[in-house]
Amino acid sequence: MPIPRKGGQRTDADFVVATDDAARLQAEVGPLIERAVGVPWYEIGNDCDVAALALCRLRRSSSGLRGATSQGDAAVRDALASVPPEALVWMASRAISYMDENGFPEAIERYASGSVDPRPLVAATVGLDEVSAVLAGRRDAAWGNAPKILVDPHR
Repeated sequence: MPIPRKGGQRTDADFVVATDDAARLQAEVGPLIERAVGVPWYEIGNDCDVAALALCRLRRSSSGLRGATSQGDAAVRDALASVPPEALVWMASRAISYMDENGFPEAIERYASGSVDPRPLVAATVGLDEVSAVLAGRRDAAWGNAPKILVDPHR
């Protein structure tokens, strides 16, 4: 699927799926979050997982549809603003538990102390017009050996 530049038209058939997904997910995500309240989350595929998955898909489809991750974040915030406070608190506690159990505190402590510098991981940031060359294996020698190349659609 082509990714339009900011402000570009999104009326092609390629964008119909994202439009349908975003609209459907926007309608479904609130009830999914409400259903997750009080559900233990240590069972695989529970209602908390289903609600979190729907929020992630809403973020992705809205980001693609509107051409910016900030728009996907806005769609998630709108969805979360529509649920009762206890449902929002339940999902937030789930997110914190997940981050805690998957090493987030330890990673941030290392970044904050300076013992780990994540900047060498990024070789370069390229615009959309350069993506095909990068995917074909072409790299500027000045980028060095860092493994990641970021794509900025606004470049």
